[in-house]
Amino acid sequence: MIKHAVILVGGKGSRLKELTKKTPKPLIRIGKSTFLDLILKKLSKYYFEEIYLMAGFKGDVIKKKYHNKKILFSTIKVIVEKKTLGTGGCLNQLKNKINSNFLVFNGDSNFDLDLQVFIKKSSFFLKKKNFFCSMALVKNTNYKSNKKLANLSISKKNILSFKKDNGLMNSGVYIFDKNIFKLISNKKISLEDQILPKIILDKKTVGFNFNSYFIDIGIKKNLKLYRSKIKKDENSQKCVFFDRDGVINKLDGYVTSQKKFKILPGVENAIQYLNKKNILVIIITNQSAVGRGMITENNLNKLHLNFCLKIKKKNSSYINDIYYCPYIKNAKIKKYNKNSIYRKPKPGMLLKAIKDWGLLKKNCVMIGDQNTDQLAAKKSGIKFLFKNNQTLYEQVKKIY
Repeated sequence: MIKHAVILVGGKGSRLKELTKKTPKPLIRIGKSTFLDLILKKLSKYYFEEIYLMAGFKGDVIKKKYHNKKILFSTIKVIVEKKTLGTGGCLNQLKNKINSNFLVFNGDSNFDLDLQVFIKKSSFFLKKKNFFCSMALVKNTNYKSNKKLANLSISKKNILSFKKDNGLMNSGVYIFDKNIFKLISNKKISLEDQILPKIILDKKTVGFNFNSYFIDIGIKKNLKLYRSKIKKDENSQKCVFFDRDGVINKLDGYVTSQKKFKILPGVENAIQYLNKKNILVIIITNQSAVGRGMITENNLNKLHLNFCLKIKKKNSSYINDIYYCPYIKNAKIKKYNKNSIYRKPKPGMLLKAIKDWGLLKKNCVMIGDQNTDQLAAKKSGIKFLFKNNQTLYEQVKKIY
């Protein structure tokens, strides 16, 4: 499992002219979100421990918005370069923070590949220690003027090389071996112009071609196209909100340990079914056991992570997000003692999730087992269904 992801968000976005004079390119609005928000949402289901944002131009703005924030189980760390280091030199700031393979993404392009497939294919080669990098490639059909790693070829042994005519193109998604840090110093250097060409010529790079949607928003034409696509996606994106206890796991008092967290029949298949249909899966759960001093937030997150890893291992299914409310009136732990808008039957968690994920209420359904779930859904303006006697898989299959 890869623990760290890195997003390069230091560029000035000069080709977008007035759009990036005051706004860093990754923070350009795309529908209801920023471009960077959209990337982070895509990464949430991979459960990285840390996601590093390598910032440069207007880096303080990015740091203020994202530093130490969490997206599901991933903590976001923003590192702002003190001097211009380029797409390669900025990675030098991570050499004492990362000691295993790590993913790197360009912060101005979107590539809808399955990272689990890319990671699995890459690991076979990177574990041999003969390679510094694995690169995800895409067919170069719309970027003929791009001269940066735009004419690449993959051998039968997956080794990358240059090709004279238009071949495959770098997508800006890489997995690096930690030994890449040996080639990077604390000075300005380009990943695309200097580091990658060298290790490609040295046959230290493998590549894999993916036929997935790709776009670089660095020019106005592409930005307009991507905004149009996201608007369409937001209008059609469906989401199922699940209560936890009694729907996902057996209702057994306060679930405060892994031993008591017993997954109900059909849950893994239900989630896998929704994943395949591109329907978001978000858990909404009251967890007053935290406020009552029965479990810490840290241990609650570990319990949730263990559940997510278990179902991913079983059938590659995944959860997009989890919202929980630790607050309760007269809580034993003082900081959780409040009458919170986020505690069901109040609608706070649902409304926050709808806003965070840019959802339309008409596209949302909640499945729960308590009247508090029904009331929260009603106050949020979304459809509600009680968990019935069927397995969760049988129930969601009838809905979709």
